[in-house]
Amino acid sequence: MGPVVAQADGPWVVNLTSGGDAEDKGGAGKVAVRLPVAFENQFDLEKRYAFGFNLTAATNAASLVNVQAGDADLAEMKQQGWVALMTGTATFKGTNCTSSEPSYDFSAYPTVVKFRFGLRNPVQYANCQNPDSAGASLPGEEFQRGIQLLPNAPTTAQLTIHTDHLFWTTVEHDAVPMFNQFASHAVQQAGGWQVTLEMLAGVPLTPVTDAKGTPIPWRSCVSEALYSLPTTPTQMTFDTGGQPLNTVQEFVSFNGRTMGHLNADGICYVGEGK
Repeated sequence: MGPVVAQADGPWVVNLTSGGDAEDKGGAGKVAVRLPVAFENQFDLEKRYAFGFNLTAATNAASLVNVQAGDADLAEMKQQGWVALMTGTATFKGTNCTSSEPSYDFSAYPTVVKFRFGLRNPVQYANCQNPDSAGASLPGEEFQRGIQLLPNAPTTAQLTIHTDHLFWTTVEHDAVPMFNQFASHAVQQAGGWQVTLEMLAGVPLTPVTDAKGTPIPWRSCVSEALYSLPTTPTQMTFDTGGQPLNTVQEFVSFNGRTMGHLNADGICYVGEGK
């Protein structure tokens, strides 16, 4: 609640796919990447301090962590003004799938799709909750906010990025990730199927439609115990939580703003970054 006690001024560009040598708070082993940050301030061990961080657009002024200077992805991030870039390949491996509309032809979807999602909006994450804290949380919150340094042991503040948020169909946390909304709009490029956020600029949310403009039904390829197909509505419809979102591109970009956490699962206040 008081004035700023310590601040580390970046920015840094970090390649999260390369891995690091620090223990990940999410339990993935020693894959977390250390930032070159050192605070000279003396902290009061009897006080708890609010913690936050920003995601900003990649620039030439950024220090590189796990990234080579000539990296092509980094060059495009700078050119496009992206705050984050997620690239990957989605491979469909489902069998014995069920659909809320059995007549819909999912066989026309490509089974291997490369995705490239660039996010532009800077984000400020402030006053984060901390799963490492043993204190009582505020009403309605899962963890106590802030960090209290330990007297005889290291105190970790891990900036965790939950990339699964981009695949949700709701703005609520811990949703089921889905990919049909992306695969249905993939196009053939460079010998394969690819999809970007720009391809989804005109795709509606209620319901979501495929490249032909046909509403996409729900589909599941796991047991009903793991996931039950929605019965109302029968077509893929995204829950915006009242936010003024109209397209899949806007929806994914909005959910991308909630990716930042503290120490794996600590939710932060999300504000406009610079």
